[in-house]
Amino acid sequence: MKNLKAAAKEINEILKPEPPIETKVGVKKADLQQELLEISEEFQEEDNFSEETLSTLESIGAEFDWRETEEETEEETEEETEEEPEPTKEKTKKTANKAKKEADKGETKEDKKEAKKTPKEPKKPRYSRGDALIDALKKGGTREELILLVDDLYEKNGGQRNPAGAKTMLDIHLPVLRKLNGETLQEKNGVTKLV
Repeated sequence: MKNLKAAAKEINEILKPEPPIETKVGVKKADLQQELLEISEEFQEEDNFSEETLSTLESIGAEFDWRETEEETEEETEEETEEEPEPTKEKTKKTANKAKKEADKGETKEDKKEAKKTPKEPKKPRYSRGDALIDALKKGGTREELILLVDDLYEKNGGQRNPAGAKTMLDIHLPVLRKLNGETLQEKNGVTKLV
């Protein structure tokens, strides 16, 4: 819980969400984790979060496409430092037998290494709470209607229902949209709509 609160404090300092992520005594671990996961969807490489914060978020399920995992780094280091010792007669026989077996299979050591090096397929983009917010703003509605609409859209597209998360998304992003997109964000009689 201490790591989660430290990550939340760093996020509050860097991203300055409105309202800030709650870190006081009494905050539920599950609520804090959910809020951290949601806001982590908005992270950019340029935000310069500490290694501790990123590791903490990854430990609760956050994924950052731009971040290289330790496993990938270790594999690259092993490949760079891998040196083959001088073969002995016994090793030469074993290597020849192994090469023959692999040739029978139609697969060489180089093929295996090449298969390891081939890039992984990029993850399919998933429908985020941010996507739900944009779609809800296109339809428009009062603040309460938008919160419900964001939550409904997110759930319909495979997300988990969380009205508090929808409210947080609206509270964080609506002030930014008001400043950046004054002419594309229409507000009349308490109804907000993206035009």
